[in-house]
Amino acid sequence: SNRALSGSGLSEELVAILTLLYKHLVLMLYVVFVKLRRLTILQFWMKFASMLLFSTLIGAIFGALLAADGSPAIGNSALLEFMFSGVGLLSLLIVPLAYLVVIYLEHSCILLVLADPKGRVTEAILYALCHLPRIILLALIQTTVVLLCLAPFVAVAGFIYWFLLSDADINFYLANKPPKFLIACLLGFVLLFGMLTVLLWLLLRWFHALPRLMFESGSVVSALHRSWRQGTSWNT
Repeated sequence: SNRALSGSGLSEELVAILTLLYKHLVLMLYVVFVKLRRLTILQFWMKFASMLLFSTLIGAIFGALLAADGSPAIGNSALLEFMFSGVGLLSLLIVPLAYLVVIYLEHSCILLVLADPKGRVTEAILYALCHLPRIILLALIQTTVVLLCLAPFVAVAGFIYWFLLSDADINFYLANKPPKFLIACLLGFVLLFGMLTVLLWLLLRWFHALPRLMFESGSVVSALHRSWRQGTSWNT
């Protein structure tokens, strides 16, 4: 009888444990489902807003380029004049900066929703907007560093263009594809590989900058510094 009582007690404890695990599993799946649904809706509207922003921005840049050239086809001289003009240099800074700010704002909201047990989207958006100046400063510092690191590649690409392709319009090379155009394209792919390597190197060191900025106290520079040190420890 004692064995029967102990066996029934063990079975009751096992049933209680399984019931508790089942409740926790159902609750976890419900929380995951609710957060995924809210994150999906959040990402949809963020992507929609960024599409409107960048379509307007890119359209304005190309409109300014066509208006400055005055012809339906954009030639080499028009590209170079626009690139080194005030509007072109400003566009070179504004476009990647705006892209980073939008991406960081979206990722900040996602991180905040995931960190919140209730998964509140409105509070996450308001909190991210309150930190928008810090996000803009982070994106501005990173954009400046990236442009400075990519400047040598752009200079080499400009030299290759001047040495191989400056004697005719770019539309001529696109239509006829002479051997020196193919050589220029090959050198361009080598430069592109080098640029992507530098960008990946910077990305690994800045990977934790945004989470540290949102969840830790400290300045933007300290968040970048701590992320850089952590990225360096990964590589070593």
